[in-house]
Amino acid sequence: MNSWIKALQEDPSEIFRAAADAEKIQDYVLALSQQQEVDAEETVKMDQIKQNTAAYLQNLSPDLATIVTSNIQRFNDLNKLKP
Repeated sequence: MNSWIKALQEDPSEIFRAAADAEKIQDYVLALSQQQEVDAEETVKMDQIKQNTAAYLQNLSPDLATIVTSNIQRFNDLNKLKP
């Protein structure tokens, strides 16, 4: 506390810089939180897609299921290459 009192006595505008820095930190934390929510939602959607795909594959004939599985694997491999 004494360091803040001293800083404000030496430079009264220090409080405005500290407030601006606090606002930047708040914006960063909120953006990070929002990104984590989006990532979680995307994970849930991807899990649903995987479950739907597995159910779909169970209903296909064995030869067609092999082809579809191969295509899905290629698709997943291509997605891994995306930045």
